[in-house]
Amino acid sequence: MRLIRHLNRFAFVILAASGLAHAGPIVGVVGLVTLNNDNFYTSEYHSTTLQHYGPYGQFIDTLTLPTQYGSEVRGMAFRKDDGLLYAVMVNSTGFAVVAVDNAGTVHAAYQGASQIPDAGYDGKIAFSPDRSTFYVAAQNITAFTVGGPAQGRVMYSLNQVDFSDVATLPSGNLLIMGRGEPNNPYWGQSELEEITPNGGVMRMLPMNMYYVHAMAYDGKTNRYYVAGEGYQGSVYDLWAFDYSTLMPVMKGSAPRTTDIEFTNDGYTIVGSFSDGLRVYDANLNPVYQPYDFTGGSGDQRFVVRTVVPIGATSPCPPLPGPTPLGQATSSLQAPICILSSGPETAN
Repeated sequence: MRLIRHLNRFAFVILAASGLAHAGPIVGVVGLVTLNNDNFYTSEYHSTTLQHYGPYGQFIDTLTLPTQYGSEVRGMAFRKDDGLLYAVMVNSTGFAVVAVDNAGTVHAAYQGASQIPDAGYDGKIAFSPDRSTFYVAAQNITAFTVGGPAQGRVMYSLNQVDFSDVATLPSGNLLIMGRGEPNNPYWGQSELEEITPNGGVMRMLPMNMYYVHAMAYDGKTNRYYVAGEGYQGSVYDLWAFDYSTLMPVMKGSAPRTTDIEFTNDGYTIVGSFSDGLRVYDANLNPVYQPYDFTGGSGDQRFVVRTVVPIGATSPCPPLPGPTPLGQATSSLQAPICILSSGPETAN
């Protein structure tokens, strides 16, 4: 019962925390939302250029990633141990993951052979709780070791199923969102599974919808969130479920959501392929929409929160590299530097 429904545009955004201060009002706010001074990096459809915005939506600058690694940016995540942004890029042999600083310099590169479908919300990435491993959702789930071989290993796959999203749990298990390929009898329908880091299936989780475009786990509330098209004509729902009981906690309306992220102060941020960024309170009530990203494109993509600025000084040494794509070399076998403060993103 596996699942793919095509969307040709999407919104995924990256929030990079910084010490940038701003004393003015938040654009379009209904009530006060601080967002903890998070910054945003957004990607556009079929582009390698990221747009950098401040915590209130003010445009700051752009960051263009090298096209030798891919033709467009998909999922992105931040690793505070090395202060680098890890971006998934689509290329002719599958995908690459590049670890870049705030100047766009590539410090390490990894290659996956799995194709990333062009459904508009695929190719997301998540780090393990200790941030020594990251996973990419594509035609399969591919795992990479930070500082390890450039080639990833396929750790989970299903016949005629693509994977659009991945999140990690405190236990180290993964939540993965599958979707039936066109030749699958359940073409387009979604299915949420929990698997172990070794690819063992633990259980299926409820979603209350057929077609899921985005999924995330919030460690602070122990809830998982899904967004997509619901049952019986109820479209574009955003559901929160208690992970322990698997019972629904609340529901909101989130049109054309393609990614979900959480702020430190309890707000949920979603991106979409048509409506820009939107912010929801702890009860999934919209706080303001659309978010005002003045000076940038309206096509916002993946969204992820970071805890220090990209390229900030880290107690960990930089990774060796960059690594030639498709080449597993011993030069990347450097000791992995792990901080002890826990995961920095909710994935």
